[in-house]
Amino acid sequence: TFFVGRLGDERALAALGAANQVFSSVFFVVSFLPSVVTPLVAAANAAGDREGLRKRVSEAVWVSAVVGGVASVLLASDPGRALALVLPQTASAATRELASTYLGTRALTLAPALLAFV
Repeated sequence: TFFVGRLGDERALAALGAANQVFSSVFFVVSFLPSVVTPLVAAANAAGDREGLRKRVSEAVWVSAVVGGVASVLLASDPGRALALVLPQTASAATRELASTYLGTRALTLAPALLAFV
């Protein structure tokens, strides 16, 4: 935000704010994985079940990759639809285009971000 603000283009800053809000909201919704997996991994570890531990972590990686991949593709394929929820009708076409480009690019980081949670 600091660097975009230093560009001096208020449309770019507005676009960044809108795109960040959408990305953060989507990430919050799909980042349920740690709260589901942590107790399962902890139980397997506490029981000394190394195979069960490996299985739980593998499942978590797989689910994270699938959920993150699907969310990334959906968000990257039509960022304008998601941005319509946060950008006002009066937003300029240039702001919408900047926000769409930024969100479409940032959407590709959703799957790796979820994988980092595992």
